[in-house]
Amino acid sequence: MESIHADTLIDEKALDAVVKRVLTGPPPGAAARYTGAMRLADLEIDSLVMAELIVEFEQELGVLLDVVAVDRMETLGDLCRALRPAAS
Repeated sequence: MESIHADTLIDEKALDAVVKRVLTGPPPGAAARYTGAMRLADLEIDSLVMAELIVEFEQELGVLLDVVAVDRMETLGDLCRALRPAAS
């Protein structure tokens, strides 16, 4: 599994697929895919788009957002680290 960081459940391939669906397009510039290092502000991700991303991750991967972490999110990797397994 390609990991964004050791403390995340989301790999780079899953991150790229979900973000491409929500943002409906390829990454900006010459980037081949979306990565955890990409800054939310650079991608023009506002609160509405963030909510869409969270719902997509929750539905596809069975995770929930740690809402305490929302204010500290600056990158797609930060978003992935804020996602935790849903209780079974």
